[in-house]
Amino acid sequence: MSNLGAGHFFVTGCPLENDGRLVFFVVECNQDNFRLAEGAHFTALEGTGTFACQFRDCFISDKRVLAHAEESVAYLARIKSGMILGQMGMGLGLISSCIDLIEAVSSVQSSINQYLDDQADDLQQVLTVAHQETYRLAAILDTAPHTPILPDVLKVRLAGGELSLRAAHAAMLHQGAKGYLIHSAAQRKLREAYFIAIVTPAIKHLRRELACLAQQSHCGVVH
Repeated sequence: MSNLGAGHFFVTGCPLENDGRLVFFVVECNQDNFRLAEGAHFTALEGTGTFACQFRDCFISDKRVLAHAEESVAYLARIKSGMILGQMGMGLGLISSCIDLIEAVSSVQSSINQYLDDQADDLQQVLTVAHQETYRLAAILDTAPHTPILPDVLKVRLAGGELSLRAAHAAMLHQGAKGYLIHSAAQRKLREAYFIAIVTPAIKHLRRELACLAQQSHCGVVH
């Protein structure tokens, strides 16, 4: 789990023993018999606050249960679109930062950088479209949370991951050797872009989900 620390709360789903159905509940990081354990060390991305979560005879009171096993399918369907769409902030912010890095060197390297495939204006155009689609979907979830917009959410989240890689790659190429310096923002953005592309749901997961939905639609089954 990421973005965790002392005093934080998070929501998780755990399978019932010998059942497999999930129970969703709220966990407080400071509660008894629960601890955050350091696991793998990430390449200069320790700021993500990613830890392994260890439960040892940890009691979860009923008031912290969000969905019991018989409610979990409906609960997950209700929160899935918003949970995935909420990740778009990472991609939108990173792409915007990469555009700033490209523009920062435009006055001194434009004569040679003009031959690169992606320019700041190109990325700004696709970023604007991604912004608009993200806010459109967020407005729908705000006013009508049961609207079946999961395919659109998966598509925009996939675009966010793919555009993050594209923008970070472009920023590195525009910055040139300067982007390799240890304190350069460009090489950090490249690692951050890969984080966005592989954090669950990763690009491969999103494409699989869209393929499954397309198959269901083809078979006349729509969720």
